[in-house]
Amino acid sequence: MKKLISAMLLIASCAFAQSNANSSDSDVRYHAHRGFYFSVGTGFAYTSLSKTINSKSDYDPVEETDRFSSLLSYDEFRLGASIANVASIYATFGFGFGYGSYEDEIKRTGDDPKEGSFEEDGNPDIRLLFGVGGEFYPIQNKESSIYGLFFGISAGLTLDFVTYTDHYYDDVYDETISTAFANLYCRFEIGKEFWISRRWSFGVALNYTIGGQEEESGPNYIDEQERESHTGHTFGLMIRLTH
Repeated sequence: MKKLISAMLLIASCAFAQSNANSSDSDVRYHAHRGFYFSVGTGFAYTSLSKTINSKSDYDPVEETDRFSSLLSYDEFRLGASIANVASIYATFGFGFGYGSYEDEIKRTGDDPKEGSFEEDGNPDIRLLFGVGGEFYPIQNKESSIYGLFFGISAGLTLDFVTYTDHYYDDVYDETISTAFANLYCRFEIGKEFWISRRWSFGVALNYTIGGQEEESGPNYIDEQERESHTGHTFGLMIRLTH
């Protein structure tokens, strides 16, 4: 009886060990983003921005349009949660810096019409981004060559602070000032990740961001109303490390 019990225990232990080995091979958590989500990325972005201010009054209606384009060095941090290696949700913060070209056109069409323009290169731009987003991993077959493919979408606010030489119509002054381009944005992203450990992956992604907003003020004490319109388009390439 003792020999039979010993034999059964030995068989059971071998079966348990084999089961553990098989489960580790097929463990759905192996090479997966689950629970805590963290991603840091760096790359480049090309952005094109515009801002138009219409000041309307019976005496002196003015329309001014600022345009700016630049190539930015851009970094972004994401923090959130992953669900079963299928999807991730996160909050995001981004910071960018670069130099570009600034252009301003101003036109007055009232009783004393006047026009002016200004162009300048080498203008610095500081970008801040705040938002929330999500990613979706449609390919769950780990043997597939496109395992790690993901699609993403995010939304929030971008602020670009651009510095330029002060001017008014055709008059240029010996000092620099700055203006802000503010856009509510929506960003679309596609990328591919490659696993470098059980929980960490290295990836590359392409993204496109569209932004815009409008706001109105007035009338004020001289019956002037003002409408300010912002638009923005950005194309980016990022490499990232993700948990």
